[in-house]
Amino acid sequence: MTPAELATLCERRVGLQVDAAVPAAIAADQVVLALAGDGVWVLEDESHVRRPQVGRVLACWARRGLVAHVERVRRRDLLELSWPERRALVRGVIPSGPTAELFAGHLVADEFARRS
Repeated sequence: MTPAELATLCERRVGLQVDAAVPAAIAADQVVLALAGDGVWVLEDESHVRRPQVGRVLACWARRGLVAHVERVRRRDLLELSWPERRALVRGVIPSGPTAELFAGHLVADEFARRS
């Protein structure tokens, strides 16, 4: 599945244009993280081997104040999303590749824009 196809699936759920989306494992949950509007949307990942599918919205976290860190380890990327002002931290794993790179690029751009 291409990054654009995954974004389109997410747009159908959140009703906003999705900048980037990526499948992720957070704790024991398989989710899709989507960057849309002012939020990091957490969607249920109902994908099967040959049929990608996004389910209900589980949460929407603010992009404002978000500090992100992505580190490549073997064939996956470790993801940390932190909101220092709120004393919140979420850790997860995303598969390495073009989808992860696009998602991480948007996170970095958000931080750069906030600091400018």
